[in-house]
Amino acid sequence: MIQSILDYIARAGVLTVEQLAIVLGPVLILAFILDYLSRFVRNRAARILSLNFYIYLTAPGVMIHELGHAFFCVIFRHRIVSMHLFKPGRDGTLGSVEHAYDRKSIYQRIGNFFIGTGPIWFGTALVCLLAWYLLGPAASDALRDVAAPRGGTDIAATAGQAAAVVWQLFRSLLRPSLLATWRFWIVAYFIFCIGSHITLSRSDIRGTLGGFVFLVALVLVFDLLTSSFSEEFSLRACQQLLRGSVVFCAGISLVVCLNLLLAAVLMVLSAAIQFVR
Repeated sequence: MIQSILDYIARAGVLTVEQLAIVLGPVLILAFILDYLSRFVRNRAARILSLNFYIYLTAPGVMIHELGHAFFCVIFRHRIVSMHLFKPGRDGTLGSVEHAYDRKSIYQRIGNFFIGTGPIWFGTALVCLLAWYLLGPAASDALRDVAAPRGGTDIAATAGQAAAVVWQLFRSLLRPSLLATWRFWIVAYFIFCIGSHITLSRSDIRGTLGGFVFLVALVLVFDLLTSSFSEEFSLRACQQLLRGSVVFCAGISLVVCLNLLLAAVLMVLSAAIQFVR
């Protein structure tokens, strides 16, 4: 009897790990890659242009970063104590959102995870909206296709779907007729600004840890309850979340590719300046 209960709990635990890895794993991995790229681009740009110029050039991205925190504060009913969308400080901070919450509320504790990672979700959603605005049906059809259910829930399938839609979006973005329009360059500038600041500070990461623990506990309880009558119910719920996750993977992948292109350009410029000197 005890062994059966332990086996049941173990199966639910494995299912929980798989679900979180499938839904959150690819997005967070891409976000950490983008974080590294953004810091690289910022450092290279600072050498060529000056750090202050880069900070003010990408100020809209800082504001969207902070709005990402604030948006999830509202969703999870945290009280915003103070908010500075753009306020460069001597300590390196560019903006801030301070919030307070009821520690007795599990819902608000889980919110700490989404508030801390808010710039990832909020910024990526805006990138998808900007692509839709610029490309119209070409973008909406691509995103709709990548969000369509495929029946599988493995990470490899997620990566493949995201790669396919990113390639489709890039092909649409690089049309000569589109490159000649002012809309393309405005949207490209905002995507660059957003991508430059989809980064997580140390305080952001610290804030997510407690919320992540409660999120894992909530998913585990859900799996324990639903697995008792049907594991398929949990898997179907995971598939629905995966559809949204793939769209976010596509959006972040698009920003990663654009930052890679920018990093390459900056490396060439930096090498050329060094050669001239």
